[in-house]
Amino acid sequence: MSNPHLKLSTKTVRFLGRIYDELAAEQGDTLELKHIFVQTVFCFYAVELNLFSQAKAERLLENLPRNLVGDLNDQFRNNSIGFDWKVLSPTVLSALVESIINPNAKQYEGICYVAEKTVHKIIDPLFLDDLRAEFKKCSGDPNKLLELQNKIATLKFFDPASGAGIFIIETFLSLRRLENQILKALGSTDIKVSIDQFFGIELNAFAVYITDIALWLVECQMFKLLTEMPTELPSRKPLKHVVCGNALTVDWEELLPDGVDFIFGSPPSLGMTQQSKRHKEEIADIFRDERGKLYPKVGKLDYAACWFFKAAQFMRGRHTRTAFVSTDSICQSELAQLVWQPLFERFNVHIDFAYRAFKWIEDCIRLQRLYSVAVAFSAVPNDRPRFIFDGAERVEAKNINGYLLDAPNIFVSGLLHPLCDVPEIHRGNQATDDGNLIIEFKDYDEFVRREPQAQKYIRRFMMGREFVNNLPRWCLWLVDATDEELESMPLVKERVAAVKRFRASSTFIKTRRLARRPHLFREQITPKSFIAIPKVLSEKRPYLTAGWLDSTVVAGDQLFMIEGAGLYEFGILESTVHMAWVRALGGRFGSGLCYSKTIIYNNFVWCDPTEAQRSEIERTAQGILDARALYPDRSLAQLYDIKKMPSELRAAHEENDRAVLEAYGFEGLTEIEIVSRLMTECARMLEERELIV
Repeated sequence: MSNPHLKLSTKTVRFLGRIYDELAAEQGDTLELKHIFVQTVFCFYAVELNLFSQAKAERLLENLPRNLVGDLNDQFRNNSIGFDWKVLSPTVLSALVESIINPNAKQYEGICYVAEKTVHKIIDPLFLDDLRAEFKKCSGDPNKLLELQNKIATLKFFDPASGAGIFIIETFLSLRRLENQILKALGSTDIKVSIDQFFGIELNAFAVYITDIALWLVECQMFKLLTEMPTELPSRKPLKHVVCGNALTVDWEELLPDGVDFIFGSPPSLGMTQQSKRHKEEIADIFRDERGKLYPKVGKLDYAACWFFKAAQFMRGRHTRTAFVSTDSICQSELAQLVWQPLFERFNVHIDFAYRAFKWIEDCIRLQRLYSVAVAFSAVPNDRPRFIFDGAERVEAKNINGYLLDAPNIFVSGLLHPLCDVPEIHRGNQATDDGNLIIEFKDYDEFVRREPQAQKYIRRFMMGREFVNNLPRWCLWLVDATDEELESMPLVKERVAAVKRFRASSTFIKTRRLARRPHLFREQITPKSFIAIPKVLSEKRPYLTAGWLDSTVVAGDQLFMIEGAGLYEFGILESTVHMAWVRALGGRFGSGLCYSKTIIYNNFVWCDPTEAQRSEIERTAQGILDARALYPDRSLAQLYDIKKMPSELRAAHEENDRAVLEAYGFEGLTEIEIVSRLMTECARMLEERELIV
């Protein structure tokens, strides 16, 4: 039995991985060796858990090479890192073993390993909580307990991306544990819950094999807990309904002609830049409307979205409910609309509960995905309360939309101009130069020494990183340079020629056209004064880290520029209200949040303050700048380190937040409630302008 409080170290993986790697180096990384390793690991584990004797384990392994089995058992027994096999559940062990024998498949297929606690985020609210509550109500009534047991034994479960069977194994374990409680209350040993209730599709045949063995161990484990002195453990039965195949090309109707009660799992995640030609073809085959026409912009979809679509298609006209753990990108920015609009409009699904973005930490294996969401949806009528889980908060919702917010099923599409009457925002200047117009810190002194005439054309250059960290970097800003001057500066001329060659060799027509003026950035925008916002924001910082720059600085394309903005706009942008909007709608770049012009800024609903409220926001915005000025030697990154944020700056932001919340009428609301209000108002304004999609 597993200890839910134990965090297994990656040392466990390294320990077993080293044993397997050494063996594979000697014997060859063959299918036969994988079978030997898996069988030996699970038999050793079963003996450690006292599920059966060493003699029985030897009988089970008697057809395998005795020298290899003996050597493996000796190494497992030596246990150089000293972990306790008894704290491993079959669920964790199956995932761990698969990660060792199939390490490359995970990276290519986008598969992520799921911890038991993450599995329970799905299966508990999906069905286990209800079954456990029903068991409590049946307590003392043999007839009702028997009815409940029969009900549990007729439920059918399907994981269409089963991997090593983590969801199937943990669900079977949980149901058998509950059935044991029922049987003990009845004084019976008539087990009815069966592995035949579980269906799955998995691309990797060996993962199916691991699932098979792990389920049998769970069966033995639960049987032994029910019958303290069993005469004979359950024999291993063939796994009928978990098949090897591609879930995106297999017809689910053929595999599940009678349907299932629940679909769950963790579909493989691959962003558009990680997808192979096969992945892209599969996405294009699935995301088609009733007439067979391709849905727009499907090339941007994450691979995991295919499972959501196929599940919604399969559920139509059935009582089935689905819940998946997936990359959080499917509920963010433009992708939320691409994924959920067909599901809502074509298949009439609704979201029953959801966990908003949570950090994916896999101490027992390895980190594959930084942030994930868990979403349950169905097409059958559902009068039960709907809940949004956000960290420690659980919020009851009237409706959960594609952004996992309590708001109508609306989608925020990209707007070319701001929804409200505020200054326009522009992306900074893109060099498209292969680095030749940029002068790095390490090269600056030598470049100026060798090319002193160029100094008047050198300006401070900032991308988001330089802006936030106040790092020195420069660029050649040759807007006013004449042809004669360019000819007279050999180092500059050499760099410009390199830019021309780089642009001329591009596969993009627009880039090749830029080769006609190789001394210039693609844009030449240098406002006299502007608010700068980094395109990528650290998720560890509580505020936006915007600030003012002037024309002495060339803003690169990783900065946004707002010309004509004042203290009022700065105060709103630096508030928790705006940051909540960013977190809800912005995509992610690694662990960072992505700011955007068309989705975030242009769709943001600004408040309509009174003169007094506007003046107060301006006053508190100036307070933020004054607090920053107290620490001239600190960069924005240092000032907004959540653990080291100066008390004066923190207090200034809190005062600004109070002023902004009051102007919006949002005092006392949670972040989810704030974004839900903003989104509802955004939809109303778009509808008024007849721009809603």
